[in-house]
Parts: sequence; structure tokens; C-alpha cells
Amino acid sequence: MPTSQEEATRALARRGPEGSKELVVRRWGRRLGAGRSMGLGALLAGAGTTLAVLSPPGVVLGVATSALLTVGGGLLFLGLEQVLRRRKGGDAQGPQPTASRAVLDERSRRIRRLMAEGGGEWTFELLQARLGWTEEAVASALKYLRDRGEVVEDLNLETGRWTYRFGVGEKGALSSANMTLDDRLERLASEE
Repeated sequence: MPTSQEEATRALARRGPEGSKELVVRRWGRRLGAGRSMGLGALLAGAGTTLAVLSPPGVVLGVATSALLTVGGGLLFLGLEQVLRRRKGGDAQGPQPTASRAVLDERSRRIRRLMAEGGGEWTFELLQARLGWTEEAVASALKYLRDRGEVVEDLNLETGRWTYRFGVGEKGALSSANMTLDDRLERLASEE
């Protein structure tokens, strides 16, 4: 059971095709389109209002009216949000990676070298301090390494901090001695 708003948002989020997280509702609204979303929302909200005004009171009609108004209002809001985002110059496709693959490869190489020299587990803050990079640079490189299976992100239960270590015995370029043939082929295909 989620205990905070952030955990609840994460529970609603799913990975998109590029690995970015996006609310399922927003993805569905984007597929529908701003105009259709607003039109369908207004139609459903109007039907709910009409049903509330013209029909006699009752539990079933009350539930139907509430559902129509809620869904209609939600679709109307999603469409309006898309229109406002486009006007502000935001990308309708969601957040895009801020670093190119070549930059991520170089950042990853430097993180791997630093982690190999020091060994053990590393916290985000320690990596950032040693490298002297921005938070975004370290986060994007660690995500890139984690997604490739080269670094494992783990919660240290004694300190309560997230740590990063090499993926020994797991998929990844640094654990090639323990890789299956399928893992090797997958890694080679992703490097191309």
C-alpha cells in the first residue's frame, strides 16, 4: 500500500517504449489527442449534467451521473493540459533524453573506472562528489548503466541509502565470465 503521494504516482507509472516513466492516463490521453479528448470529455460531462437535471433521483442514476461527470471532466482536463503544454513549447511525446548515446557511453566509462578503482558500493552523492558532475549527469549515466545491467541499484538496509555496485553475476559487460550465451548476444545487439 503506497504511503506517500510520490509512491502512489510511481505505482501509476509504467515504462514507456524509450524507458521513460509516464503516467498511464497521460499516455492514453496523448493517443486520443487533445481535440478528441476535450470533445469527448465535454460530451460525457454534458450527458452527466443532462441526466442529473432531467431524471428522477435514484442511486443507480446518481452513480451513472457521477461517473459521467468524473470521466468527462478528466478527459476535458487532459485535453486542456495537452493544449497548454504545446503552447508553452513542451514536447507532446514526453521527456526526451538530455544526453546523446556517445555522451552516455563516455560518462558510463568514467563511472565504471571510478567504481573499479574504489570497489564496493557507492552512493549517488559520493559518485557525484568524486566526479564533480551535475546531478542530472550522474543520474542519467547511472540509469544508462542500470538499464544495461552493468550496475545494480540496491537499498542498503543499514543506512537507508541507495547504493550502486557492479552487476557481478548478472547481465552486463563487466560480468562477462558469468553471462549466458543469450545475455552475451543481447549485450552485443544493444551495443550496435
